Amino acid sequence: MRFSHFTNKKKAIKFVTPHAQRLHWKPIGLWLSCGSEWIKYVKREGLPWRYAYKHMYNVDLKKIICLRTKQDIQEFHEKYAVALGNPWDRVLEWLTGKPRTWVIDWNRVRTESGKCGIHIQNARFEDLLLKKEYTWYYTVNVCSVCVWSSDCLRLVEVSKL
Repeated sequence: MRFSHFTNKKKAIKFVTPHAQRLHWKPIGLWLSCGSEWIKYVKREGLPWRYAYKHMYNVDLKKIICLRTKQDIQEFHEKYAVALGNPWDRVLEWLTGKPRTWVIDWNRVRTESGKCGIHIQNARFEDLLLKKEYTWYYTVNVCSVCVWSSDCLRLVEVSKL
């Protein structure tokens, strides 16, 4: 399946594979947009447009984790989410029973799944966005793919915007 990467560089990124991962909201890797989703988001949010080129990649979906449904996201969260917090967050957690900040153990995702990336197809399940424990999911703005290993992608085309 084809995905887009927007950049100021004509030359494609030299990919170091696999990227080491960490506890964070998002994985480290090459971020790709589903169609024009990123362009629409940037315009809708009034963000500055800083891109001169579009790189089109073919991604082998069999080699990446695909989160398509709400259930997929919930199961992924149950398996890989980790609660973080500062001392005040711990007080609030004690009072409310819910941690304030959740991240994903992306290194564990990479090593346990054996996959080379993740595709989050629906980034806007409203009821999940309202839950504090889905902090990591809230940071995914549009349908996108993050690839942390070049084993599943191939550059197809580079075009000037």
